[in-house]
Amino acid sequence: MPVLLRTCLLFLVGFLAACQGGSKEPNSTGEVTALVGASLIDGTGAAPLSDAVLIVRNGRVETVGPSSSTPIPIGATIVDVSGKTITPGLIVSHGHVGGAVGLKTGPEVNTVENIENELRLYARYGVTSVASLGGDTAA
Repeated sequence: MPVLLRTCLLFLVGFLAACQGGSKEPNSTGEVTALVGASLIDGTGAAPLSDAVLIVRNGRVETVGPSSSTPIPIGATIVDVSGKTITPGLIVSHGHVGGAVGLKTGPEVNTVENIENELRLYARYGVTSVASLGGDTAA
């Protein structure tokens, strides 16, 4: 499997696990999570939505709206995110994933473990998509 494809797949799995609280991967049984109470910035330039509800079904955003008019599906796991802000994921369109550990570079640091560590770091920063360009070797 090409390194870029493997990197993207590893990141996607890690990101979806993070969205589910790190304990579960989405499944086909209709798993639903409702994030409630946050301010939500939708990325369109509109004013932030206060006291928002964001419904995630099987790892995908299904519905977003004000808590006063957005129904929460029966059986959903409700996560109180009051005082937090939800934004669209950031995109890194030119990165070099797996090519360095601190100041050390070279093929010996381009390992699956290093790639996964770097993608988890991107996810903690709010980055949901990374295009790793140049310098990739088989890991």
